[in-house]
Amino acid sequence: MKRFLSIVCLLLAFATAVSPLIACGENTDDTTTSQPDNPTTSGQRTIIPTATPEGTNFGGEKIKFLSRALLDYYDEITVNSDEIANIIDQSTFDREVYVEEKIGVDITNKKVNIGTTYAMLTDMVRDNFRSGVHEYDVFANGVMHTATAAFDDCLWNLNEIATISLDMPWYTQDFVESATLSDGLYCIAGDLCLSRIRYTFATFVNMPLLAGYNDCDIYKIVTDGEWTIDRQFEITSAIYEDANQNSVSDEGDIYGFATQRVLGPDPYWSAFELNILDKIDGVFTEIIDLDRMTTATEKINNLFHNSNGTYVRPYVGTDPYNYDMMTSFASNQYVFMTHFIVSVENEAFTQMENDYGIIPMPKLNTDQEDYYSYSHDQMSVIAIPGTAPEENLGMIGTVIEELSAYAYNYTREIYYELALKGRYMRDETSRLMLDKIVDNIIMDAAMIYAPRFSGSPFGELRTLTQNNRSNWASTYRSKKPFITRGIDTLNGVTK
Repeated sequence: MKRFLSIVCLLLAFATAVSPLIACGENTDDTTTSQPDNPTTSGQRTIIPTATPEGTNFGGEKIKFLSRALLDYYDEITVNSDEIANIIDQSTFDREVYVEEKIGVDITNKKVNIGTTYAMLTDMVRDNFRSGVHEYDVFANGVMHTATAAFDDCLWNLNEIATISLDMPWYTQDFVESATLSDGLYCIAGDLCLSRIRYTFATFVNMPLLAGYNDCDIYKIVTDGEWTIDRQFEITSAIYEDANQNSVSDEGDIYGFATQRVLGPDPYWSAFELNILDKIDGVFTEIIDLDRMTTATEKINNLFHNSNGTYVRPYVGTDPYNYDMMTSFASNQYVFMTHFIVSVENEAFTQMENDYGIIPMPKLNTDQEDYYSYSHDQMSVIAIPGTAPEENLGMIGTVIEELSAYAYNYTREIYYELALKGRYMRDETSRLMLDKIVDNIIMDAAMIYAPRFSGSPFGELRTLTQNNRSNWASTYRSKKPFITRGIDTLNGVTK
């Protein structure tokens, strides 16, 4: 098997911090993968070792993963040697090799092209459990459809696997707290899956286009704590040009702000701290603030519906995440755009002539303490199917732990510091803004377990904003039974 000097490249690249993304992706034929025997730092960060006993060797046992083959997920778990196109792929490949050699396992991964059937992998795991078929040891799928499988008794409780140290930094501690149920934790988010960062919403700014319409210092507005949805409305509402000169406001025109009809409201749950649940003394408790919900919806509706400068892109089944928006933004049609961080990896962005900046989602108001971010429900989490043999759980847990630790110590740094900050960010302030976005990702348990809150407020924000309504009081009254039932389920009262 051909290997690559990626770790050496990594350490050198950190010295410059701006190496091109493909700098270390060239095949060096018979060279071998290497990791320092006693690594101490990755860039400016201390390397944290696992607690795996030295000399652990599982004798070449096969560990079978199941994951998604889609563009934004193909490199999360494994990458074949002939698929390596950049240093992110390279680190994923090296990670697998390193872990295989360190603890004596053989990692395989079935990648499934799920299209828009988001529950497919979880349904495959459920079907195997019902038929008693052990086909996979670990799977990675979107959080919305994976977390709820805990209530079907088809996943192993990660709290009971001693080789998984849930308090380590390679696991997202806010997620651990929010997702832990009365009887345990059944899936985990962390650095092993890059989609947690990739699928975080942010605000993109076409800097020269903004300067042409408004001389505000957008970065200063953010750092001063003044970036609110009202300020966004103020800046963007007057920006509109009938670029295609057809006397109709449509997708061919220039707008101050662009968002999406279906996904557009989602990031405001975290951005505005619209919390549904809190855990008090280990018990999930409803904390919905109807006044805050109403105010938030009114402000979102004002931005979405009462501004000539806003374009709300319609839902298109063939492009559910509106990737076409990236092309329009890169073509200088939008001054501001709400989208995933992964947008910057799109070819339209990498070839964009105008400089762009990235800033957080706005606050609800200036009284809000900080900026907060939301990672979309299709970010990947890791779970262990209940059909995995109990006697293998220690080994499976060790593999998850070692892959996750390597991801934290190396792969995340390559993606975050070298790719996102080094290549994709156009200025130093955007790099600082990226930290503000990624460091403040929060997710309510009601979002993690949304399918258990059928008809809950989470989905209703979309409905209300799509219809330009803000009557949260009546909405809450009609959904209260679903909320109560969902909370009881999370607390183990009912299933």
